[in-house]
Amino acid sequence: MAGPSKYEQWRRTLKPASWRGIRFMVEDCLESGGRRVDVSEYPFRDAPFVVDLGAKAGELLVSGYLLASELGAALWPTSQQLFDALQSDGSPGELVLPEGGAQQRRPMGIARRTCSGDPGIVRFDLTFAPLGKNEFPTRTADAQSGVRDAGAATVDGATASMASVWSVVGQSSAALEKLANQVEGYVDQLTELAGMGDLLSGLNDLILQGTRISNDIARLIRAPEELAQQLTSMTASVGRMFSRPADAVRSYQTFFDGLRPKGTPRASTPQPAQPKAGVPRDPYSLAAPPDNSRALTELMERSCLSEAGILLPSATYTTWDDARAACDQLVQRIDRIQPAAPDAVYEPMSLLRLGLLSTVPDPTERLPRLVTVTPPTTLPALVLAYTYCGDPYQADDLVQRNGISRPGFVPGNKPLQIIVSQQLMAGET
Repeated sequence: MAGPSKYEQWRRTLKPASWRGIRFMVEDCLESGGRRVDVSEYPFRDAPFVVDLGAKAGELLVSGYLLASELGAALWPTSQQLFDALQSDGSPGELVLPEGGAQQRRPMGIARRTCSGDPGIVRFDLTFAPLGKNEFPTRTADAQSGVRDAGAATVDGATASMASVWSVVGQSSAALEKLANQVEGYVDQLTELAGMGDLLSGLNDLILQGTRISNDIARLIRAPEELAQQLTSMTASVGRMFSRPADAVRSYQTFFDGLRPKGTPRASTPQPAQPKAGVPRDPYSLAAPPDNSRALTELMERSCLSEAGILLPSATYTTWDDARAACDQLVQRIDRIQPAAPDAVYEPMSLLRLGLLSTVPDPTERLPRLVTVTPPTTLPALVLAYTYCGDPYQADDLVQRNGISRPGFVPGNKPLQIIVSQQLMAGET
């Protein structure tokens, strides 16, 4: 009995495969890869300079066949269909191989070969590239950088605004002494505020800065721009005394609230025209002298709110609601002084306000939310934290946030504020 022919033996080694649904036979596959290495050789140097440039884009070489014994008269139409499918469309497609199964590949090359000695066989050498990733650089706005720039511009505008309305020409010695005492009072307040921080390594420098202002006050009140620069520089130094930006922001707001007694209007009164350079003001003029005290107070207000705004985006908060409340408190104070500000201050302060509202809380950070619940019965805080928050470790925050005196017996039928993650809220929804 005759054994199988060589053709039949070879045919049995072929396995079925397909590309985008077009079936063919496969004999073997060869996949290449490796690293992209740049080797540079230099004169009079034995060792080359080698740089690893990353992974090499691997290629998959497939030896495919179409057989007349399988397809009959459809051999050439199927051959052309496979050729067109690999040549005309370069988008990724499904390649099914005997080993590895279905995978997504991108066609890279095709070579078709026929033999006059055996017209019933069409051979294909197929080359496929990996799917890869077509990622392009994207541009995102650095909102926090915009807040810092707006805050710095507000301070610069406040300095220029004070210098433009300041004048001590014709002022009495009593008025000058009162103005000097006001400056020294602000210096003392800033020094006391800095002492409340927890980073005291720079406190000596800040105290020295305040001492220089006090010792040189007689000259500085006649140099308003330099005085404003030194006061705003000292104001900015206060924020560096706190390790937590949120604490520095609260300190700035406390300083702002104490600058004027309650009920004192913050609207600036129209300032009289200033004398030309080199021409002293007429002491017998009926025009009201410039209100230097108000100008000084407005400088400190604008400076401390700007520094607070610069620090607020970098502050960390437990919940989304805490961050929004901190932002709203600062924005409300900005709204109290912005309408009376000159253009040099109004415009950058508007950008500062908009920047704070868009960055605090950080839209890319999914902070937990603060929700109100009413337990139906008296339960321990530990049980309530696990029931509503899914985390028993939230019990301490629940007790502190709601002022509970007996954590083991939290009264029922009373609203409680609890922290719930946004993922948990979405799941409940």
